[in-house]
Amino acid sequence: MAAKHASKRSMQIHSNSNPNTPIKENRSKIPRVSDTPKKLEEEKTAQSVQMKDIYELISSMNERLKKLDKLDMIEERIKGMESELKEVKHSVEYAHGEIEDMKNANSLKEKTERETMGRLEKLEAENVALQSSVSGVMAAKHASKRSMQIHSNSNSNTPIKENRSKIPRVSDTPKKLEEEKTAQSVQMEDIYELISSMNERLKKLDKLDMIEERIKGMESELKEVKHSVEYAHGEIEDMKNANSLKEKTERETMGRLEKLEAENVALQSSVIDLKRDQCAIT
Repeated sequence: MAAKHASKRSMQIHSNSNPNTPIKENRSKIPRVSDTPKKLEEEKTAQSVQMKDIYELISSMNERLKKLDKLDMIEERIKGMESELKEVKHSVEYAHGEIEDMKNANSLKEKTERETMGRLEKLEAENVALQSSVSGVMAAKHASKRSMQIHSNSNSNTPIKENRSKIPRVSDTPKKLEEEKTAQSVQMEDIYELISSMNERLKKLDKLDMIEERIKGMESELKEVKHSVEYAHGEIEDMKNANSLKEKTERETMGRLEKLEAENVALQSSVIDLKRDQCAIT
């Protein structure tokens, strides 16, 4: 048994020390010198193509960015429209206030005019009755004197001065656009992707044409509103002129009323005197 074990051990040592056994090695391949210029040329060509694409993309972006020049003009036009709209708003509020005041004044004037006309009709009826009494008394006394004249006095128009509050113009505070620029060093592919993303976003600038058209529509509507306000102011002026004529008529009516009241008092005194004289005669 000992001899058998020794034989196996010697065979194992012989097997391990066999010089014909190949040794495996992981060696990297050494690039050939002739391949290096070719690869450099390919990389240079690829980079040139990529730069050309980037240039075309940036050129397209530049054409789109030219539309940003309209933003300043649009901002100024919007400011002007906001200022005009505020003036129109103040003007409309002022016009509504004037119309409301004039309506209230007209209501009071109509009430006063009705009361004045009632007094005038009553005095005219009393004067007619007094005149009949005087005629009867004079006929009883065989008097031959009777005279009465009624004259209407017209008063000069008193111009009404109106202090209109000036409509303040509210100047709009301009909005300042703040742009922040950041610089970042990235690889060529990242730059291309970034510019592509920017180009997609810059497509939204195409909406500027639509915004400009909408502003034109707003300007047109604003002109119509201004014409409407001017028309309302014309209506107010006509109402003021009509009120001025009403005031003139009211003054004339009051003059007639005062004159009739004075004549009424005089006629009453005449009737009393005539009746006393008649009683004295009888």
